[in-house]
Amino acid sequence: MEGPDVERDLAIEGAVNATPLIIIVLLTLLFVAYNPWGWDDLLVVGLVGGLHVIPILTLAPVTYLLVRVVREAEDGRSQTAARARSRFEPPTPEGADGTLEGGVGEDP
Repeated sequence: MEGPDVERDLAIEGAVNATPLIIIVLLTLLFVAYNPWGWDDLLVVGLVGGLHVIPILTLAPVTYLLVRVVREAEDGRSQTAARARSRFEPPTPEGADGTLEGGVGEDP
């Protein structure tokens, strides 16, 4: 059962990321419907479209992962956060833990 602190954190963190996402989507729809620069200059259309689509494609998964991590953090440990963290940690070189490749602690 989730406590009120987790629900509050979830609402705050979700709103912080969802608000700009909603604004960007609304502006994209406005630019497509109103079309202030016309469709003649494809460079401008591509730039405006790209400047809207790239943040949407970046912010949507980040918001999803954030909400997922906050939900899993209720029990003090998030599997999603641990998996994401493991992707960015450098690999441990062989023998760094004091053992050789075969698992023996010392050279023969």
